[in-house]
Amino acid sequence: MIVSDLDGMLVTGPRFSEEFPKKFGVPRVDVDEFFSGEFQQCKIGELDLRNVLEKYAQKWGIGVAEILEFWFGLSTINKEVVEILKKLKAQDVSIILATNQEKYRLAYLLELLQEDEHWIDVVIASCEIGIKKPDPEFYERIESLFPIVKKNDMLVFDDKKETIEALIRMGYVAEVFEDVTQFKKSLKKFGLEFNDEE
Repeated sequence: MIVSDLDGMLVTGPRFSEEFPKKFGVPRVDVDEFFSGEFQQCKIGELDLRNVLEKYAQKWGIGVAEILEFWFGLSTINKEVVEILKKLKAQDVSIILATNQEKYRLAYLLELLQEDEHWIDVVIASCEIGIKKPDPEFYERIESLFPIVKKNDMLVFDDKKETIEALIRMGYVAEVFEDVTQFKKSLKKFGLEFNDEE
């Protein structure tokens, strides 16, 4: 079983917090305030992102729809990683997506990732379960869905070193995602083979 992160692994692109102020002339301090404040509650489903953005949109003189379109449009699918995971899925390896995400961007990214082919078995998202990684309960939710799967049957990838360190302390097999080359090496190290045409 592969447990994959979303941002920084399956999805790449410039940071909204850096690009938005440059594009629209919005004070960076406002954007930082948004991300460190109410956005954290959006990520656990306690607040609705569109409602939270309303007050900022009025202040900035930009519509909520325009803000979201710009934000979501910064995301690029990491096709190499996706293709590797699809090959593993074809070999009956379960693919679990584990992400700290609010609901609107999650829906947008899942549509991009899955297209017409549903290759992700389960999505565990902070906005849906009210818990963020690396809280142990987040990963216990995955275990509860697959009761016959032991911790050492999961191979967890995340681009945040602190998350991986926490997972290893909890007894999971976990690797920091750095890039595609390192990802392939990690998979092969754990005996997961796929057709690599490179």
